[in-house]
Amino acid sequence: MADVIYLHFLLDHSASMTGAPLEALKQGFQLAHSTFSAHLRHTLIASVISFESRPHLISRPTEISKIDGLGVLEPGGTSCLGRALRLLEEIMPPKRPSVVYLFSDGEPTDDWQVIYQNLRPRLDKLIGIACGLYPHEAWFEQHVDQSFEVSNLTPDMYLRTLRGFEG
Repeated sequence: MADVIYLHFLLDHSASMTGAPLEALKQGFQLAHSTFSAHLRHTLIASVISFESRPHLISRPTEISKIDGLGVLEPGGTSCLGRALRLLEEIMPPKRPSVVYLFSDGEPTDDWQVIYQNLRPRLDKLIGIACGLYPHEAWFEQHVDQSFEVSNLTPDMYLRTLRGFEG
């Protein structure tokens, strides 16, 4: 059994996330935070990065129960996933296993593929959380291991994303 699992949250708050998508993102993250904070099977270390035209480090890797919210996420800018992935690569401990939760409406606007290909071997799972009424579902289907619509998330669904880390 894996004693420590690293969870990394990438939160898109670009201009396309204005209104309901951003509110859905906040609710989805809160559900993840409360679900994983109560999880006792593993030690869960989490980092949180929000991004639009630039990435913003909200929390360096720390026990998930010690993360104290998201602060203020204002929509604006473009969806620069590549920059967020570069920041993740810088702060991500070399230890595994690692799971990334990408909250977005899909369709990054920068050159994210190269950094993603470099980082991908260090990720055990990339989970897409589609936010808003009209997420780019085709993008999620092509680029993540599993995807969920934020409106359908439950604590059990989050916990199922940790399957495979049992001994």
